[in-house]
Amino acid sequence: MWLDSDLPAAASASADLDTSFLVADIPTVQEGGDVAMDPSLNNNLLVPPVSLSNDLPVLPAAEWPADTDLVSVSGTNRLALMLQHPPVHAIIHDSFENVRAYILFDHSFPDAVAVPTIIRDCLIAAATESHNPRAPVILRRMTEVNEYMTRLSRLVSVP
Repeated sequence: MWLDSDLPAAASASADLDTSFLVADIPTVQEGGDVAMDPSLNNNLLVPPVSLSNDLPVLPAAEWPADTDLVSVSGTNRLALMLQHPPVHAIIHDSFENVRAYILFDHSFPDAVAVPTIIRDCLIAAATESHNPRAPVILRRMTEVNEYMTRLSRLVSVP
């Protein structure tokens, strides 16, 4: 445990802020381009000052093609296979075949706990092996948007 008298001079500022880590003197690039160097530090280390302003550009959320959206039954939150756009419908249909092959060749009686993982793997395999031009977009959406994968998994699983 550190006592205030035991802290190095560089950490005294952090002790005033009631933090438990030490702060080292790191040279920073100043506005004029000059570098404030401590002779005890390595002269090859230059760290630009950190700016905490809100001037960073805000990137828009990823917009997915409309034919990769999931279509719900009107008035409900449920999905129906026949309402899905053709690229999504084809991948879901292929995942049925993947689940069937898994049950026939790998494990006839899968554990109930393993079923969601099996379904997700079968959906990803169907999208990976598909020759559909939208398959890479659907695959990316399945892997990046957790809700999308969860809703697709419900179509493949037994209600």
